[in-house]
Amino acid sequence: MNASLDTPLPEFSSPLGGLPVVPVASGDKPETDAFGPLGGLKRPKPSAQARILIVDDEPINVLILKKCLHEAGYANILTSTDPRNVITMVMREQPDVILLDLVMPEISGLTLLSQIRADEHLAHIPVIVVTGSDDEEARAEALELGATDLLCKPFRPTDLTPRVRNALVVKSHYDHLRAHALDMERQVRRRTAELAASRLELIHCLARIVEYRDNETGRHVIRVGRYSGIIARKLGMDSTTVELIEHAAPLHDIGKIGVPDSILMKPGKLSPDELEIMQRHVSIGKQTFEPMSMNDWKILRAHTLVGESIMDLASSPLISMAAQIALTHHERWDGAGYPL
Repeated sequence: MNASLDTPLPEFSSPLGGLPVVPVASGDKPETDAFGPLGGLKRPKPSAQARILIVDDEPINVLILKKCLHEAGYANILTSTDPRNVITMVMREQPDVILLDLVMPEISGLTLLSQIRADEHLAHIPVIVVTGSDDEEARAEALELGATDLLCKPFRPTDLTPRVRNALVVKSHYDHLRAHALDMERQVRRRTAELAASRLELIHCLARIVEYRDNETGRHVIRVGRYSGIIARKLGMDSTTVELIEHAAPLHDIGKIGVPDSILMKPGKLSPDELEIMQRHVSIGKQTFEPMSMNDWKILRAHTLVGESIMDLASSPLISMAAQIALTHHERWDGAGYPL
């Protein structure tokens, strides 16, 4: 359609086909529908809020589309007659729906549609292709590229507004689902952090058990953890490994809970038999952190939720590190240590 901006625009009757445009007062809550398993999906944005972008190289076509949309109650309308600037404009404005002319110079509507669908930040935006071309292949290609709908020129207002309304429904549902997914992701991150904190607290509780059994040990378990972290960092280990070592090292003597008090707290030198019993604490410490058998795991998990938490803990990298430290912390560089 070739015409100048001075060409008078045709008068349109009410284009909504009986759909009322209801203004939303500030502070009013939007209506919701029970939709799908999530429930409470929002209705399409009120017409005063929906952002619609019209892209057409012919200014008169832009004006006709804009007039139709204004009469339908859509007030927030963006326009562009230069296809070269469209992608930048879409990224900046994030419209709710795009009306895109198919045949334009320099950059075709198909090219723009392809670029929009290829961008992960734009691909969700509904695109209604508007064309006066009789090229069936171009129309089919537009649908293949992801056009939400097609509108052929010349069109009536009653052809335009239902398509825009339906596209806004799609966009509204997408926005709701995306917000729900982001909220679920935040909840998962928060829950993961809470579990990590509770696991760390359990580790510290185990370290305190050793402290109550052996005062000498209790005064240095925390220092051992911190010194071990410093050494690991100086050795060039990555931050994750350093953190694991720092938290696991205080449990190096956890196996002493299996050593009799008469030996553990004996003030003098241990006899060979007593020394052998004392040296078993490294194996006991490792066994403390070993996972339960499948049968024991099923019994414990069925009995209590705490049991399930313990099993989750047993499979953690922190516990694996603690088991390795508990077993090998009396080894020496010259091989004279134990248990190996």
